[in-house]
Amino acid sequence: MNGPGLPPADAIRMAWQAVWQNRAQTLLSVLAMGLGTFSIALMLNLSELAARAISSQFTSTIGNSVLVQQDTTNVGEYSVKLNDDDVRSLSGLYGVTAVPRIAEPVVYQTPGNRSIPVTLNGSPGDLPRLDRTVTVQSGRYFSAFEAATGAAVGVLNDQAVRDLFGRRDPLGKTVLLHYLNGVRVNVVVVGVLPPAPGIFQALGSPQVLVPNALIWRVSPTTRRGQYDAIELLLTPEAVADDVAQQVQRHLDLRHGPHRFRAQSLNVFLELIGSVRNLLEFVFGALGVLSIVGGSLGVMNVMLSSVTERMQEIGLLMALGGTATDINRQFLLEAFTQSALGSVLGVLSANVLVALLVLIVPALGPYQINPLATGVSIGITLVSGLFFGVMPAAKAASLDPITCLRHE
Repeated sequence: MNGPGLPPADAIRMAWQAVWQNRAQTLLSVLAMGLGTFSIALMLNLSELAARAISSQFTSTIGNSVLVQQDTTNVGEYSVKLNDDDVRSLSGLYGVTAVPRIAEPVVYQTPGNRSIPVTLNGSPGDLPRLDRTVTVQSGRYFSAFEAATGAAVGVLNDQAVRDLFGRRDPLGKTVLLHYLNGVRVNVVVVGVLPPAPGIFQALGSPQVLVPNALIWRVSPTTRRGQYDAIELLLTPEAVADDVAQQVQRHLDLRHGPHRFRAQSLNVFLELIGSVRNLLEFVFGALGVLSIVGGSLGVMNVMLSSVTERMQEIGLLMALGGTATDINRQFLLEAFTQSALGSVLGVLSANVLVALLVLIVPALGPYQINPLATGVSIGITLVSGLFFGVMPAAKAASLDPITCLRHE
């Protein structure tokens, strides 16, 4: 039957009435869709917060730098190690400051006869003067003279202080470290580094920083003038990726290809981004499945609603309502349930993220993520409308006379 059609305001009012009349079924559908929206919004918000916090902490810990170390193929009897000539050739090249480093595994034996793995890190003296990301919380860093003479002095990181000394003051104390072949080295503690920021404190391991020359003297494997890595400290305006490429060409010319690799900080940040994308995909997929489940619930509720409301549908048609009006009416009901679920899910996710930021300040300041909000709501609404098409089409195709006779 043709007629003037149902006014939009009346259609919206009737949609709300239908949702309220079927509130028990509607509540289940809204909760299911809200759970899916919550999962997507929460994962997108948390991954963004975590990635931003880790990137910020990584940058503050490492700074603008390029790391040169052995290639994974440069191992075995004929492997080539970095040496003093490499340090000299890289110093001042492209405006960098070359900081040679050594890292060797040792063991600390506690008074209770417990073995604690410790990394013995070699570095130049006066490192805080060369690298602004390195600061000393108490005591001092060993001097350039102590580094040149291989003095048996060291600086502990926060994890080493906790593991080796507990709450005791380590300054002036002697740490006895053991190599796996039995070689021992006594190190006098002259300084303590501050705790690493955020997640890096949880992932940290005990480290004792000593002069490179001390490791040369006691190490069973590292010879004088050899290094495990060279950290290239860049000026703030330098582009790390460009410098890494130039340094890689320089090393290939000196030693041949596949001997050493130069990597910028961006390599690690890209790895963090890849992990974040994987987590977003997995949890996002779970959220979409939950939304689809909620949408199926919406469809079932509306299909049963069509049967229960046949007389109402027939009356609307008799009063001039068109098939388009009926179709729009049921789509409005699907949209209403989807909208309620999406709003509930997004609000719950943002409240939870805000609470997590208060509990874990390392995650950084809380900000509403427009992308997470938009994507979550958009998926929920589209899914709800998609699954509302079938009930709407069924209602619109009914014969008005049959509907009015239905009891």
